[in-house]
Amino acid sequence: GGEGEGKGINQYDHFQATLKHAFADKDLDNDGEPDTLVPSGILWMQGESDADNEEVARRYESNLSELMNLIRKDLGKPKTKIPVVIGRITDWKVWKFGAIVRKAQASFVEADPSAALVTSTDSYGNSDPWHYDTAGYLDLGEQFAKALISVEKGHSK
Repeated sequence: GGEGEGKGINQYDHFQATLKHAFADKDLDNDGEPDTLVPSGILWMQGESDADNEEVARRYESNLSELMNLIRKDLGKPKTKIPVVIGRITDWKVWKFGAIVRKAQASFVEADPSAALVTSTDSYGNSDPWHYDTAGYLDLGEQFAKALISVEKGHSK
C-alpha cells in the first residue's frame, strides 16, 4: 500500500518485487539451463494520466527524472546510465495538459545523453479515447527498438 495519488497502491514497490524475483530466477526461460538477466534499457510509455491535472503535469519532468534514476539504481547501473527510451504521449485532446507533459518528456531526453524520445505516436490511430490501435502498438514497439539501438550506439535523441 501507500499514500497519495496512487490510491493506496505503490506501483514502485510492485516493480521492485518483480525485479527482485526476475534477478533471483536462474532459469528465466525454463529450458533447464542457467540464465543471467542483463538489463539493456528502459522503455517508458506513460504520462497521459499526469496530463489530466496541471499541477501534476508540471511535476512530470522532475518525477520522471527521479524515477528513471531509481530504476537505473535498481537495475544495478546507476553510473553507466542504462538507456531510457520515452514514448511521447500523443497530442489527442483527451488530456488538458498534454502539452506540458510532452514538453517535459522532451526536456528529460535533452538533459540525459542516454535517453531518446519516440515521437511517432501522433500518427497512430486509436481504439478508444486513450489507447492506440493494433498498428500503433506494433509500430511503437519497432520505434522503441530502433531508438534503444541508437542510444546504445551513442546516437541519442
